[in-house]
Amino acid sequence: MRGVPGIDEKNGTWRYRIRIGGGRRIVVATGLEATRENLVAAKRLLDEHKARLLLGEESEQPQNVSFEKASERFLEHKVAKHRDKPATANRAIGSLSSWKAFMGQRMIGTWTQGDVLDYMTWRRTTGRLEVTIRKDIHAGRQLARFALAHGWLDSDPFVGVEVPSDRNSLNELVLTREEVDAYLKQADRHHSLGDLARLMVNQGIRPDCEGLRIRVDDVDIDRSLLHIRNSKTRAGRRTLLLTEESKGILARRIADAPGRWVFPGWVHVAGPVYHKIADRQLTYSAITGAHERVLKKAVGFPPFGLYSLRHTFATWFYDSTKDLVALKEVLGHSDLRTVLRYVNDSQTRMAKAMKKYEDTRAC
Repeated sequence: MRGVPGIDEKNGTWRYRIRIGGGRRIVVATGLEATRENLVAAKRLLDEHKARLLLGEESEQPQNVSFEKASERFLEHKVAKHRDKPATANRAIGSLSSWKAFMGQRMIGTWTQGDVLDYMTWRRTTGRLEVTIRKDIHAGRQLARFALAHGWLDSDPFVGVEVPSDRNSLNELVLTREEVDAYLKQADRHHSLGDLARLMVNQGIRPDCEGLRIRVDDVDIDRSLLHIRNSKTRAGRRTLLLTEESKGILARRIADAPGRWVFPGWVHVAGPVYHKIADRQLTYSAITGAHERVLKKAVGFPPFGLYSLRHTFATWFYDSTKDLVALKEVLGHSDLRTVLRYVNDSQTRMAKAMKKYEDTRAC
């Protein structure tokens, strides 16, 4: 592969170097896989970095890089790296917006372990779920590693920080039908959340890379079909038969859609008035924010992550059909072992199974 001056490969990815005088140089790990296609992207990053230095938009001194500027650079890298999976970048954008609000105008070089601990306390006191804090910490750690690679940080502020566990995040909680009904009643009061939540419970779709990315031409109302063309995996690209409720939701939203997105973005005008944006999809952070507001105000069900609605669908589907192969196809998984994580055995099911076993043994 033909080389490009200033760019080389390390650990399977491209990095670039810029000489800044006095024998010093800036070394940046792009995170791009060392392929011929990505070499062009790495060259573009190198040229853009040189241009910023020439225009004085970026200091040669690491301590003069603001947290906000570092976040913007990291998100540019994230969007480029995950250009085929925009939902991955959107989650990082949502998490880093809260980090930027917390850090304010500080320089990223002042970021410490104490800041991370104080951030977690701040998020908890404002009512955020453990699953949200876990995702925020994950995004922050990625930013810190990016900053370390650029020389903007001297040490990793996340070393020794205890991250909320999967168990505490309640990401795999299966709800009862009464809990789902109570949640949906509250969710219907928020923009788009109720419709997306009902589609998740009815169809088992992923909320971010599937539900929010449904386009008008993905839906065949006459044949009651939903074509999932945007998903996190190849197996996730599938066609689902719509329930009557899902069909009604999508038909209503399509009739009201200002553009190609079934879940368009919107801007707040005043009071309860919102204006839809034709060429922009609704962000996942807007949906999770509405979800957390519902959990904060409502009573009658436990705190849970939005993804739990997909786990709930999977458990209900299996309870009704006992067909793991069909469930694998509906969920968009390529491996049955993955599907088993979604089917949660409740105490009620285990009790019924034991009673059935006992009755069989007694015969």
